Order: sequence, then C-alpha cells, then structure tokens
Amino acid sequence: MYGEHAFKACAENGTHYLDCTGESPWVHKMIKKYEQIAKTTGAIMIPQNGIESVPPDLITWSLVSLIRNELSAPTGSVILSQHDMV
Repeated sequence: MYGEHAFKACAENGTHYLDCTGESPWVHKMIKKYEQIAKTTGAIMIPQNGIESVPPDLITWSLVSLIRNELSAPTGSVILSQHDMV
C-alpha cells in the first residue's frame, strides 16, 4: 500500500532505501520506474535483502562460482524466470 510511495520518495530525494521484501514482481516494477531517477540523485536502492530473496541469490552465486572455478568459463549473464505456481 505504501511501498511505492516510499520507494519513489527515496529515489527522487537521493535517500538510500533498504527493504526486506520478497515480492519480485513489485521490485521489478520499481526498478523499471525509478532506476534512472535513483542514479541521478545518488540514491542506493536495495529492495530485496530478506529471507525470501537470499536462497535464490545464494544458489545463483554458487552456480556461477562453480562454472567459473571448475569449468574456467565466464558467466555473461544470469536470466531469472519466474512462474506462477498457483
């Protein structure tokens, strides 16, 4: 209800933002809407740092590390695919 208002205000005013949300679609929407504004004002926006986002981040980091270290292969990008499980 208030998330976007807070996110927008921080981006526009150069205020750093830290949140533990796990709502990936909402985070994607906020980044698309406010990333350029935050870059301009110097705001550091970290919307996902909680328990819901840590496991996928750690799995991705582990897999990329394995590919780089064991296979000596670079990683050009990581693509996230999210599906509705309902």
